[in-house]
Amino acid sequence: ELLWGVLDRSVAIPEGGRALLIESREWYTALGSCRYLCPNIEFERYFRKRPYQRYLQTFHGYPFKSMGISLWRVQGRPESVIDKECTRRSGAWDAIVVPESFCVDLYRQEYRFTGEALVSGYPRNDALVTADTASVRARVLAQLGIHPDQIVVLYAPTWRDTVATSAWTAKLFDGLDLRALAERLGDRYAVLVRGHNYNLREGFAPLTGKVWDVSDYPEINDLLLTADVAVLDYSSIRFDWLITGKPVVFFVPDLEDYLSSRKVLFDYPPTAPGPLLGTTTEVADALLDLDSVISEYAAARELFNKEFNRLHDGQATERVINAFF
Repeated sequence: ELLWGVLDRSVAIPEGGRALLIESREWYTALGSCRYLCPNIEFERYFRKRPYQRYLQTFHGYPFKSMGISLWRVQGRPESVIDKECTRRSGAWDAIVVPESFCVDLYRQEYRFTGEALVSGYPRNDALVTADTASVRARVLAQLGIHPDQIVVLYAPTWRDTVATSAWTAKLFDGLDLRALAERLGDRYAVLVRGHNYNLREGFAPLTGKVWDVSDYPEINDLLLTADVAVLDYSSIRFDWLITGKPVVFFVPDLEDYLSSRKVLFDYPPTAPGPLLGTTTEVADALLDLDSVISEYAAARELFNKEFNRLHDGQATERVINAFF
């Protein structure tokens, strides 16, 4: 039986699954009794894995920003705390899912993980290859009230430490003037804004006009399949987006400051196969000349996918099932 944790009943779950409200009594019962546990974050510190349980850590994004030991040391955590945290996490994981072979060493280094690493690609990304894109797009556009002939722009910025309001909340990065961008693009375009979940918890002013707030839309893959072009920055969503082969521009006015304050695991430019832009005007100009962006960065996008998305071929789920279950 497949039990699927959800925050509320609006979340769609896989066919054959049963929705389970996170932190309900039934949720806690399942946490202690299920044979297989497959989270993409960490359970709370009260969790203790039972002898009969197997724990598959799937993670929730392509590794790029500092994590684990590197992050904790920058945060000033004592070595005793770091030791305990590595033991707690790695000791629970029976296996981890990674998107490419070079990532194995990153997790072994950052969490002192010595268990099995499944170099399989992410099962969650299979839909980006196998889904009927046309039908997904038609459904999403109908739900949002967007005309099928409009060019859909997905803006999905990550959160910034500089606008964090607590450990798990942050204001939406406001470097991009969304109203001005939408006005400049005109009626041929529809701009979707996907805030980070830290932004969603913080809340932000309602967007108006030709801008749609899709921060709480329950399935990110639907948005990736629907949009024609993305405006991204440092988020690992760019690894998922590039699987679609569609063009992307990067709005990074704070590039130097961001990379000096948040260490990364490898160089940023090779993972950004599109123009690096610093103003709303530059973003608008690029989106109004999409053909140039598509042609100029076609080779870079292809090289990116060969290096980072080789295993995102629609078969990751099958590989994980065969290896773990």
